This record gives sequence, C-alpha cells and structure tokens, in this order.
Amino acid sequence: FACVEIISALLSDLGELASIFKFHDKRKELVTNCIFIPLLRAEKIELLSSIVSRSREGVFDALLVSDEIARSLEDEMHSPKGSSNVRLFEKCRDFLGPFFPQLEGLFGSLQLLLDASNCFNSIHRGGDFIILPRDIKERGAIEVIELLLERNPQSVVSGCDEWVDAESSAVLNNAIREINESERQGQESNPHLPRLPGQEVFGLAEILQLVRDVEVIIVKCRVASTAKRAGYHGACAALCRNLIVTEWSERTRTAMKSTILSEVHTIVSCKEYSDMATKRELCQLVLSYCWQGASTQYN
Repeated sequence: FACVEIISALLSDLGELASIFKFHDKRKELVTNCIFIPLLRAEKIELLSSIVSRSREGVFDALLVSDEIARSLEDEMHSPKGSSNVRLFEKCRDFLGPFFPQLEGLFGSLQLLLDASNCFNSIHRGGDFIILPRDIKERGAIEVIELLLERNPQSVVSGCDEWVDAESSAVLNNAIREINESERQGQESNPHLPRLPGQEVFGLAEILQLVRDVEVIIVKCRVASTAKRAGYHGACAALCRNLIVTEWSERTRTAMKSTILSEVHTIVSCKEYSDMATKRELCQLVLSYCWQGASTQYN
C-alpha cells in the first residue's frame, strides 16, 4: 500500500511539473518506460493495477503499454516455463484487462490456446507428454487433433466406454437404426439417441474453432479412421453413419463426399467387423443419399 501511495504521489507531482514546463507527451513516455514497464517485467501485476486505478486517465502511454503487455504475454505464454506463464497471463487479464480494453482480442486468442492445451492434456493423460500453448500455436488446428489421435487412439472412446465392447456397440448401433427408422416413418420414438463416440475429441475441435463444414467432416473422418485402426469397429460405423446423415448434402464438396465414402468403404469391407446389420445399413444409406443427389441434378 505504501508503495502505491509513493508512486501515485510521484505521478501526481510529474503531472504538475508537466503542466508547468509543458512536457505532457514526454511525461507519458517517461512514466510508461520508467514505472509501468519495469513493474510489468518484474510481474508486479497487482501493484500495477492499483497504481493504474488511482491514476488519472492518460497518465500512461496506451500504445506503449499495450505493446509491452502483448510482447510480455506472447513471450511468457509460449515459453516452456509451465504453469508460471499461465499465472502471469491470468493476472494480466484479470487485473489489467479492465483498464486496457484494446487488449481484449489478445487475451481472447491466448485464452483459446490455453483452453486447447488444457483440453488436449486432459484427454491425452499419457506419461510425461504435455502440450503447451506455444505448441498449439505452432501447429495447425487439424494437426493438433491428429497428434492427439496418434498418441492416444483410445481418445475416440474416452468418456464413451459403451463403445469399447463390440457387443455393446452392436446394441447401440441397432438402437440408433431403430430410432432413425421410426423418425423416417413419422412414428414417435425415443428422442435420446446414444451419444456419438469421439465426444471429447470433438470438444477439443470446437475449442480450436474447427467449426466450418469442411473442418467438421475432416475431424469426424480422422476420428472414424482412428476408431477403426484401434479396433473400435462399432464406434467407427456409428461415426460413418453420422457423417452420411448429418454432413452429406447438396452443398457438400465432391472431395468431402469422396472422403466420407472412403471411410464407409473401409469399415464395410473390414473382415474383423461382424455386425452385418450395420454394414448393410451403411451401404443402404450411401446408395440412398447418392441417389437423392443424382436425381436432383437435372430437376
């Protein structure tokens, strides 16, 4: 508290001197470079917040302050120091953010990287490997999803244990088939569809803002392919059904339709997958949706 009083008094005296000797512009640069920036670099964020809150508006050079906060946070968040850089970001966001609204975009982008790294690590749960915000930034969003699936194929059924066992997967696929058939016939059905496998991976994809149609298809195909390779054939089939029913439309690009068909072909032709009813359903869905597209081309 005493330090805040002393610095506030100094700023007030400098303000009076600036009025007398007419060096207002230089005063902003001076107090920013000699007071704000050294305290920021020393990570005295709460002290800075108290000083800024007690100072008159315009005491500090807003552009210099914004640039220095951005530089410090970029350096810290993307350094390998671990949780300490996260704490600095959170302090700057919470204590200084209200005074510098122009930094809202920066705080938002850094929060996204932090949320993505936390989500990745919570799903991965593997050994001593962790991904940092800087790693997220250096990779493309799709590459981050692929890294997770490569390092932890079990993530496709993480939180969805009912899709692990082949027998229970067959029961779930049959339930989905019956519900969809009832809805097509206009009959009342159980509205609670079994949850789709890959939910935690899809949650990470949303954090990474992979929400465009093409991106959604790519992520679902990656998850389906990983499920098949990991032996979760029923989960793969469920994802393929979802791809056909929810992602196939007249607007879907031909390349994306080919990608979907490739995933369907892979699971339908898989000799280790013995659920013939679901295989037959997937073939029928593909024929149905392809025929609908063909029949509307010249209408």
